[in-house]
Amino acid sequence: MDDDHNKPAFLDGNEASIEPDQDIEPAFRRLTPDEITNLRREAAEAGAWMRAELALRKKGGAS
Repeated sequence: MDDDHNKPAFLDGNEASIEPDQDIEPAFRRLTPDEITNLRREAAEAGAWMRAELALRKKGGAS
């Protein structure tokens, strides 16, 4: 019995390969300290806005 039809697609032998000598840029970069500070500030502001918005909606108000 041939079990090849039971193999997952990622094991079918058609995998893409990356050669070690290829230059590949990372998909991400580290944030600078200023970017981290700004991101934290923006997240805190967004959280405060959301809490205020939820409180308003619980009271029956709409924005």
